[in-house]
Amino acid sequence: FAKKAVELDPDDYANYWDLAFIYQGMRRFDLAQQLFDKAIRLDGNDADLLAEVADMHTYVGEPDRSIAELHRAMRLNPIVPEWYRWNLGWAYFNARQYEAAIRELDKMSEPTGHAILIKAASYEMLHRHAGAEGQIRRYLETNTGYSVKLLKQRMAFKKPEFEQHWLSAVRAAGLPEAYD
Repeated sequence: FAKKAVELDPDDYANYWDLAFIYQGMRRFDLAQQLFDKAIRLDGNDADLLAEVADMHTYVGEPDRSIAELHRAMRLNPIVPEWYRWNLGWAYFNARQYEAAIRELDKMSEPTGHAILIKAASYEMLHRHAGAEGQIRRYLETNTGYSVKLLKQRMAFKKPEFEQHWLSAVRAAGLPEAYD
């Protein structure tokens, strides 16, 4: 349907954005990047689009670029949505800026499950084990049955070293390996 939308209206940047997001989830990062670039050429002032593209840059192993893009999105939309903060916390974690990740995620009024998990991993990487364990307990209260195995299946990293860093951090923080 997203391909059809691009075909029907090739001047609507949102159609390229939707298709790019789908390809990102399929781990076809190069194609996703091309489509995101096309969307930005059509409308480079949509802060939500920039924040979405920034998230993709984290998954392809460019967290510093993601951080810069998210700051730009926040300047364009100073009433910062919670998901920008989540994406920025995620970018900081992947850039190994754990304190910055925690600070950003602490600004969320209602952190999502993934934001809590990023915080747990950040605490663990800072060797603040009690903080990590507390966040894992909080995460598992609303994400029953979630495990490292399931997380690995749902993540779409381009570079294996980023996936390993993430999975080893949540594993060390106390996320169970798997459930039978």
